[in-house]
Amino acid sequence: MYPMNIYSVNVRQHKTALLFAGLFVVILFATAKLLQTNEAKLAATRRVADTLSAQLSSVYQHQAPLPEQQSAISCPQFIATRTLGDRDAGRINDIRTVQAVLVRHFKLNRDNTVNGVYNSETAGIVARFQAESELATTGILDEATVNKLTRICTSEQPTHVSGFDYNLMKRCIRSYDAKADNYYNDIHDCTTKDNNWTLSIQALDGTGQPCGPDGQSFPINIGDSPIGIVWSKLPTSNWSVTLRSDFAKHQNPCASGTTKVIFADDTAHGGGPLPRPMHAMVNAHILPTITANNGRGRIFSTFTGLWDGRAYTIDVVLNSANGLDMYPDDMILLQKSSTPAADIFTVDGRAFGASITGTISTLVEINWQKILETMVTRGLIPTPQFGWDTAATRAIGFGQETIDPGNAGPIAVTQIDGIMISNR
Repeated sequence: MYPMNIYSVNVRQHKTALLFAGLFVVILFATAKLLQTNEAKLAATRRVADTLSAQLSSVYQHQAPLPEQQSAISCPQFIATRTLGDRDAGRINDIRTVQAVLVRHFKLNRDNTVNGVYNSETAGIVARFQAESELATTGILDEATVNKLTRICTSEQPTHVSGFDYNLMKRCIRSYDAKADNYYNDIHDCTTKDNNWTLSIQALDGTGQPCGPDGQSFPINIGDSPIGIVWSKLPTSNWSVTLRSDFAKHQNPCASGTTKVIFADDTAHGGGPLPRPMHAMVNAHILPTITANNGRGRIFSTFTGLWDGRAYTIDVVLNSANGLDMYPDDMILLQKSSTPAADIFTVDGRAFGASITGTISTLVEINWQKILETMVTRGLIPTPQFGWDTAATRAIGFGQETIDPGNAGPIAVTQIDGIMISNR
């Protein structure tokens, strides 16, 4: 029995050794695979980090000087680039003529009135003003109008032109990545490779997963794509841009889900310089058209800022159809979400005096200082650790968002005229 026991022990030891050897091989193989996987992940992380680093560098390099370090444009120039008064007829048709009229009126002829009637020279200028811009109902500007213009001039803070292309004078736009699928550009008025507007299309499918390359989910103006952009030259020599998302006529390449189309001055992709967040203001004439069908749609102004290593995006809704409101008891907040790198908020523009009712072209003015201060007060975003002048503005623009259920989806059309970014 004894020798048999020794043999049994030896067999068991041999089997155990083989078992441990097998386990060692499995562990070694698994470790090698894990190292390969980790190395691949690290390489991907490095690529993302390099991209983000390059974007951050671009953003911070393209911040405008603080307002006190810039020369302000004159009040008449500022008035001449925006709607005067509250009349829909106040759209300016010839900015150069209106500028000349305002400069002469305020600088030369301010006191040349008797009982509210201008002298013959001023009356002739005003008559031309009326013919060009249809702002007056008679051959002269009444005293109330003069007073209103005077109040604007005396109450306005100094205004500093900012952004890549003040008043949308250049038809020059690119999407994110020329090497990725669905790249789009229109270089009609481009003068250098680095300065341009940015068009991004970001789609998420029904499960929340992104479709296509970052910022280039769908092709633009190609084949059966639901996304289009049209440029139209205005009599004022600047451009009008129309964004179109049509999920009623065209099939959604993502099958269903949410699609954002954004037209922006983006310092990470060739735009700027932009004002620091607390000095940023934007205005534009916006004409919205939304047909929700079985889906949802909304048109918004957007801002993305960077401070303390994190991005903050705020979309201010100007017009919507079947708009999604996740916080019905909150007068401001409509939606919020987070990623490892950013916080994204959707807020109601009506709370900030920025909304469009109906389908008429409306002058919208967004004071980002007011919005950011409100967000801080409500505890939604933090104040930069070292003050607002250390924060950076990455992008400012306008866009539209659609939610497509997969059948009879929405149509959203946004006409944008004369985007003006100001450093205030």
